[in-house]
Amino acid sequence: MSSISLQSATRDFTVGTATVNTLNALYRSVRTAPETSSSLPTFIPFATTLVAAGAPPPDRESLAFLQQLTSGAQATAVSNYYDSILAGPLSEESNGEFTDIGLWFGSGHYQKGQEKAVLTSLGLEEWTQCARITTREFEVPTECDAGFSTAYRNLKGTQSFCISSGGVATACFLLGEIHQQWCGLVSIAINSD
Repeated sequence: MSSISLQSATRDFTVGTATVNTLNALYRSVRTAPETSSSLPTFIPFATTLVAAGAPPPDRESLAFLQQLTSGAQATAVSNYYDSILAGPLSEESNGEFTDIGLWFGSGHYQKGQEKAVLTSLGLEEWTQCARITTREFEVPTECDAGFSTAYRNLKGTQSFCISSGGVATACFLLGEIHQQWCGLVSIAINSD
């Protein structure tokens, strides 16, 4: 990635272009010194998931859940002609440039109203300096992958919000709890406003 290097849980997995584009858009302006690299999330390529800085890695059951949530979101997006289930109709472009990426926070306070804590734990504090955070209702598409539908129904206390960088990119988040552990999805929507 151009501006930062996320810590990778494995090195021998090829990450898709849409995933790399999404990560690049999220971390486009983040600048970190080598001594602060522990404040960056860890990326688990085979699960297409970011693990928040300081969070323990997900256990086997949680990792399987994240894979179901993420791959189901990606399949649903494709079947609805979106880049991302989160960006969906918010994004003016759908050309396969971006995708949904899983998020793992573990325990903590990430419920509604804690959007800045979410961004901080992912090393995305810079988004809050020139951005507008808006909460929104996430709507599950009518045509939905069974895996995503099941995973989404199992999330408790779901919340969704978007943060606009002031440019054309908007980061979209969906969070919820599974077994008292916070997780979710993130993606990028592109608009010309």
